[in-house]
Amino acid sequence: MDKKSFSLYIVVSAVVLTGIMLIQLYGIRNAMRFQKEQFNGDVRIALNNVVNRLLEIQVDTNVRLMQSCSHAYEYERMDVLPLIALPVFDSIISKEFKIIRPDMLFDFGVYAHPDGKFFRISNLSRSGEILNSAHFVPISCLYQSEGYRLAVYIPDQRSLILRSVIWWAILLFFLILLLILSFYRIVRMFLNQKKLSDMKTDFVNNMTHEFKTPIASLSLAADMLLKPEISNQPCQVQRYAKIISEENNRLKNRVEQVLHITMVERGEFQMKMKPLDIHKILDEGMRPYRLLIRQQKGKLLKNYQAGNPMIMGDADHLENLVSNLVDNAIKYSIGMPEITIETGNSEAGVYFAIEDKGIGISSEHQQDIFRRFFRVSTGDIHDAKGFGLGLYYVKTVVQAHDGSITVKSQPGKGSRFEVFLPFAEDNRVQPA
Repeated sequence: MDKKSFSLYIVVSAVVLTGIMLIQLYGIRNAMRFQKEQFNGDVRIALNNVVNRLLEIQVDTNVRLMQSCSHAYEYERMDVLPLIALPVFDSIISKEFKIIRPDMLFDFGVYAHPDGKFFRISNLSRSGEILNSAHFVPISCLYQSEGYRLAVYIPDQRSLILRSVIWWAILLFFLILLLILSFYRIVRMFLNQKKLSDMKTDFVNNMTHEFKTPIASLSLAADMLLKPEISNQPCQVQRYAKIISEENNRLKNRVEQVLHITMVERGEFQMKMKPLDIHKILDEGMRPYRLLIRQQKGKLLKNYQAGNPMIMGDADHLENLVSNLVDNAIKYSIGMPEITIETGNSEAGVYFAIEDKGIGISSEHQQDIFRRFFRVSTGDIHDAKGFGLGLYYVKTVVQAHDGSITVKSQPGKGSRFEVFLPFAEDNRVQPA
C-alpha cells in the first residue's frame, strides 16, 4: 500500500468513525428528549388526577349539604377549595406522583393567575420556581373565582430524566471509547508495519552494500595475485593477502551478525552460562578495536571500580555485546574517538558503561535505537555503515542475562550506554 492510498484509508476511516459517534450522540439526545416528554406527560396526567380527586371531594361535600337541607331552596353550592388544608393536597399529590417515581421530590402551590397571589403553598422559599413551573393545571372548577392554578415544581427533574438513560449512555460511551481505541491501535499497527517494511528495505540495501564492497575488494586482490609479475614480489603478495584476510574477516563478522539475529527470531538463542569476570569480558570485547583507535589517534580509557566483577553469563555473546557497543562508539565519533569504559557494583550485581564523545542521539530516537533494523541518521558522517541490528542484538543478550540496558545521550555531546548484569549465584567462585 503506497503512502497516498494509506493516507486516504486513514481519512475515510476517521470520517466514518466520526459519523458513527455523531449518530450515537444524536441518538442519546433524542432519547433524553423522549424521556423528558414522557416525564412531562406523566406529571400532567398526575395533576389531572389530582384535580379529579379534588372535584370528587367537592361533589361529595355538596351532596351531603343537599341531603342535610329540608328544602331545595335552602341549598347553596359550597366551594370546597378553601376548606382543603395543605396536608390533604400533599397526600393526594404524593399518592399520584409515587406512581411516576416513588422517590420524586416536589413542592406545590395554588395561586391566582396572572396575579401570582398564593392560596396554598407547601414551601414559601420555592414560590418563584412554582410560579414559573411548566407543570400546572387550572382548578377554576373548584372555586368561584376564575384563573386559579395548581402548580408543581420538581427540583430534581433533570437528574430523574438523566437517570433513566444514564446506563445506556455509559454503555454507549464505553463502546465508542472501545471503537476509538481499536481504531487507534489499528492505525498504530499499520504505521509500525510500514515503518518496519521501510527499515527492512534499508536493511537489504545496507546489506547489499556491505557485502558488495568486500566482495569487490576480494575479487580485485585475487586478480592481482594471479598476475605473474605480482607473484615474484613477496611484499606485494603479502599486501594483497592481508587485504583478502581483512575483507574475509569483515564478511565473516557481518554474516555472524545476521545469523545471530536469525537465531533470536527462530527462538534458537541459547546461552552457555558460567561464572565470568566482567573485566576480562570487557578486555576481550574491546581488544580488536585497540589498533583501530590507535590508528585514529584516539583514546581508550578504563576505569574498573567493580570490587566484585563476577557474573553468570555466556562469554561469547557478552564479548560480542561489548564489541557492538565499542564499534558504535568508534563509528559515531567525530575525529579522534575518546571512549571510556567503567565498571561498578550495586547491591544486586555489576554494571559497566561505555561512553563516547561522539555525535550523540536525539531524545526522539533513543526509544527506537534497540529496535530491529533501526538506524539513527548520522548527518555528515557518511561512512557509518551497518544493518541496524547491533543494538537490537545487544538488548537481546542483556535480557537473556536477566539484566538491563539504559542510554543517556545528547546530540553533539556523546552517548553513554550502561549495562547491568546480576551477580553470579555463588559470588565466591574464582574467575573462569
